[in-house]
Amino acid sequence: MLKTKAIILIYMSAVLAVSGLWVDTIKEIRRAGKPIIGGANKIVGYESRLHALRQILVGERMVGYISDYEDLKQPLLASYVLAPIFVTKNLGRHPRYLIGDYRGSNIKHVTPIPESYSIVTDYGNGLILYKDKS
Repeated sequence: MLKTKAIILIYMSAVLAVSGLWVDTIKEIRRAGKPIIGGANKIVGYESRLHALRQILVGERMVGYISDYEDLKQPLLASYVLAPIFVTKNLGRHPRYLIGDYRGSNIKHVTPIPESYSIVTDYGNGLILYKDKS
């Protein structure tokens, strides 16, 4: 029961974070004087960025998340895009896959990657998928 409540809380948090991104995006588009339909959209852009991961992660229940973003919306957005996969920053749970989400392609691994993980695919633009070797 507690686990179910925790999952519901995470999904509700993700929905709130994403709705906040929608509001921010609409405000930015209006300020720039662009039409809302067909304008820049952070969620759709992030969804297309993580699309390749969805194909590899089919059947996974949990995936780790590591990033140099300080914005708390990024991991929640990843949770939203990859749902129903549970995205966790807690690497102590030892997920089989780990998503590296960095701000640029010049990655110096600001956050240390556990030694048991190796790169499966480097998608460029700061997105890397790691897999546990053990």
